[in-house]
Order: sequence, then C-alpha cells, then structure tokens
Amino acid sequence: GWALDREELIALGMEGLSEPVTTWLGSNPTYEKVKNAYYDSCNVEKSAQLLDDAGWILDEDGFRYKDGQQLTILLRTFRNDQALGETIQMQWKKIGVNVSVQHGDYSLITTARETGDWDASVEAWGTFGNVSALLNAQYAADGAANYGRFQDKKLAGMLESLAQAATTEERIKIGEEISLYVAEQSPALYIAPRPQITAVSTSLEGFVPHFRQFENVVNANLRIK
Repeated sequence: GWALDREELIALGMEGLSEPVTTWLGSNPTYEKVKNAYYDSCNVEKSAQLLDDAGWILDEDGFRYKDGQQLTILLRTFRNDQALGETIQMQWKKIGVNVSVQHGDYSLITTARETGDWDASVEAWGTFGNVSALLNAQYAADGAANYGRFQDKKLAGMLESLAQAATTEERIKIGEEISLYVAEQSPALYIAPRPQITAVSTSLEGFVPHFRQFENVVNANLRIK
C-alpha cells in the first residue's frame, strides 16, 4: 500500500478526474475524517523495507524472491481500468513485485474467482446507504464483495458492534474505527472514487442532479419538451 502513488494513478489511469482516498468509506463525505488515513503518502522506501523484513529479497533481475519463489501478482482489470492496472504494475515494479495485468470483460474476473486464477482485481462499489450492510458486504467472512474471503475475529466483533449501534454518531464512530483497522490490515487497497459524468439534453425537463447516477434516471418528473 505504501508503494501506491495515488496522484499518478489518478493522472494516468483516470485522466486526472478524481482525488486520492486510502479508506473505502473515505469517499463518502460523512467519513471524510478518515479519507486519507493510514496510507497518508507514497513511501517506496518504507514499502521496500517491509518486504525486506518479510523475507522477500531483491535479486539482480529487479524482482523479489523468498525461498526460491518470485513475488508475483496477477492483477485483473475490466472496462476502462487497463491503464490503471498498468500504472499499478509500473509502480510496484519499482519495489520488486512482478505484476501481470490481464484485462478483459468482467465475466473473466468472475470466472477467475471461481478457478482461483487471480491474485487481485480492480473493483468499484458505492459507499452510500446503510453503513452496516455496506461494511458487512465488504469485510464479513461471507460478505458478497469479500472476494478474497478475508477473515478477522477483531473485525467481526467491530461489525457486530456496528450492527447494534443505536445512534448515527455511534455508527459513524465505529465506521471510522473499522476503516482505520481495515486500512492497516490491507485486505484491499483503495485508490480514488470513480469519476462520473452525466450529460443532459437541452430538451429534457425535470432533471434534478443527484450524486448517485441511478437516481438521475428513475426520476418520475423527467419530461421531453
């Protein structure tokens, strides 16, 4: 996570149309306090030192090895994310990680999860709604979006506390604590919110801008002049 230069990822992979976040909920204005918590900078030296400490030693070929095995990551991307994946590949090569990017239809990612032919994938989810349901989907052992099947007893307890929280203030506080804990454990790394652009015809009446694009197309007041 320390080796990700999010500013460069946004510039090269998202045409500069976003801003960095280091926690998933951080893209939701309610959780702006933890928007850039933990991984608050790009630090290649720190990342390299952590790999050294873990026994992954840099070889003459520029890649890291441990017990004769090269440190490799198969990263799958889809839709417009090929440049994003290739920028990650370039950044992680600097610390000796051999990243292979495979780009294609999302169905290939779905199949790869079933066969195990993947190490990581670029994904995107909304962060607005019932925060307990959202975080359980991401981090509960059986969560629908917990593709790597990350399990953590402490996190499970935090999710349970969140589900039982009685006030908005409690839910925000626990949500922030979960965000920080997950960032430190790093089952996923967060880069930036996806840019969204809505084009509106001059002949359309009743359009009311909404931060969720889906809401823009289910407005019953839309009329063509």
